[in-house]
Amino acid sequence: MKVRLNHPKPADIGLTAKEGAVLRALKTPEQIQEFVVGLHANFEFQGDTLRSVRGVLKHRQAHCIEAAFTAACALWLQGRPPLIV
Repeated sequence: MKVRLNHPKPADIGLTAKEGAVLRALKTPEQIQEFVVGLHANFEFQGDTLRSVRGVLKHRQAHCIEAAFTAACALWLQGRPPLIV
């Protein structure tokens, strides 16, 4: 499978079509920010986590780096660089 780095399909980066649709619906960086801010906080009450983007979408909660990975993935699906600073 060839991964297109500039504008991948959800399957290229390990997401289902449904998961990809959730992130692709976020059309602007502002919408992506609203989405991650709207997630419940992951306080890791049952031990340390490092959820994947799929895990964040499934549980609808994230801590800072989990939310950052999710935002970067949403940007990538929009054809923008998936950068985390």
